[in-house]
Parts: sequence; C-alpha cells; structure tokens
Amino acid sequence: VPNSDIETNQKFIVDLVVNNYLSGATTYSTTQINDLRTLANKCPYTDGIGVYQARVLLSTIDNIGTEYENGCETGVENRSSIFSSSSSSESENTALMVYPNPASEFLTINYKIETSDIGMFEVYNLMGEKVITLVLNHSEGEEKLSLSTLSSGSYFYKYTINNSVVKTDKLVIVK
Repeated sequence: VPNSDIETNQKFIVDLVVNNYLSGATTYSTTQINDLRTLANKCPYTDGIGVYQARVLLSTIDNIGTEYENGCETGVENRSSIFSSSSSSESENTALMVYPNPASEFLTINYKIETSDIGMFEVYNLMGEKVITLVLNHSEGEEKLSLSTLSSGSYFYKYTINNSVVKTDKLVIVK
C-alpha cells in the first residue's frame, strides 16, 4: 500500500505497464493515456520518478509531442518551497548538506533541525523501494552513512522532518 504521492505515482506506472504486458495488450486506452499525461505534467521533485517514467512511456505511445516544462523544473517557482510541506521556505533550522555526490563507500549527511523535531533520511532505488533509513535524533550533527549494501547506480533520497518532506534529490553511487 503506497504511503505517499511518490509511492502512489510509482505504483500506478508499475501496475499499468505490468498489467498491459501480462494481458498482451499492445496499446493503451484513452483513459490510461490521459492518466499518464496528468502524471507527466506533475513536478518530479515532489511527485517522484513516476513523473519521468510517465514521460518516457508517453514518448513511445502518444502522438502529442510535449515538452514537460513547469515552474518546478525551470526554477520559476521557489525551489525550497517545492520541498517544504508548508508554504514557508526551508529555514536555517532545517539545513541539510549531503556529500559527496556521486558517492562510493560513504555518504556524509550534515543537518540541523529543531531540538524537538525528528528527522529522517531515506534512500530509494529507482523502483521506489526504500533501501536505507536513517533517523536523525539530534538537533545538529553529521552522520556517515555506509553505502556498502548498495550497488552502483542512481538513487533518490528523501529528507523529512516530523513526517513532512523537506527535500528530495538524486543520489549517484559509483563503486
């Protein structure tokens, strides 16, 4: 069961592709194409990799050529507000720095949150599966995260405070 919009979008794509493949269908219905178009027009930073997957799938089945540019991707919108659960921008009290990126053995996470808040740093593979969870209990700190269990490739990380998404971004691992 999906726990977020990102997971719901990813599940939609996987279900659509798998169900069409298993049923032997070679085309998609008008409803399915319209649902894909709706997802493709969303912001990938807040709605996840399913947005990119919908765009790729549409490029092979849809006769409408579209550049999916929106304020979220072109920088017209304030990027910090995209990752915030409220309308306020990310403050210095919720700072996050993740490096190096690309990474190989370890990932360093510098953060600062309010003392009473609980932070979570989660890493997801391209299938949307959570592969690492790190609880950030202190108001300020540096954590070294071992990447030994992950193979080379592209991942996404999500930084939340009190279950509200503050930031998501791409992470590349090269071993």
